[in-house]
Amino acid sequence: MIFFQTYSRITKKYFISTAVSKNLTHWKIKNKKFLFDKKINYYSPFALKKSNKVFLYYSSGKKNLREIKLSIFNNNLKLLKDEKNITKNNKLIDYAPSIIIKYNQWIMLFSRWSKNLKKSKILFCYSIDGIKWSVPKTINLKIFNKSDNITHFSEPCIFSKNNKIVLYFEECIQTRNNKKWQISYLTQ
Repeated sequence: MIFFQTYSRITKKYFISTAVSKNLTHWKIKNKKFLFDKKINYYSPFALKKSNKVFLYYSSGKKNLREIKLSIFNNNLKLLKDEKNITKNNKLIDYAPSIIIKYNQWIMLFSRWSKNLKKSKILFCYSIDGIKWSVPKTINLKIFNKSDNITHFSEPCIFSKNNKIVLYFEECIQTRNNKKWQISYLTQ
C-alpha cells in the first residue's frame, strides 16, 4: 500500500489517498479521500509501519503555513490516535517528512521553506517512540558542497543501506540568469 498526495480541481484542495498493488506496476486506488478536509490541505505523506500500527506523517495547513503532523492507525487503517502536531511554527512551511528507525531511535528529516518561498533548508529531529520528537535542528548541507550559489535544500529522503545512512535531497544552484535544480546525496 502507498499513501500519496492528490489534488481536486473541484474543491481546489490537496488531500491524501491510498492505493494497493500486487506487482508494483499496476495500482488500484483504495481510498481516494483517506485524509480530506474542506478547510485545509494535506501534503507529502510518509507512512511507517511498526508494532502493528501505521504511523502516517504528513504536512497540513493553509497555503503558506504548514506543519508536520502525525496520525496513527491500526493495520486495517482505523484511526487510533488523531492528528498530533510534530512541528510548530507561525510563519513557515514544513513538509516532506522522511523517517528511519536506526539504533532504536526514530530519525526524521523534513523541508522548511520561508513563507515567501525564497529560502529552504532541511531539518532533523529525534524520537524514541515516533510520537514525541526533539526540537528540530538545521542540517548544514552547505559544508558538503563547494558552491556558494546554493539557495535551496529540500525534499529529503533518508534510508539505511548496508548499515549506513543515505540521504537524497533536492538542491538549487542559482546564478544570475539561471536556476539549476538537481538531486544530490550523502552517505554516512
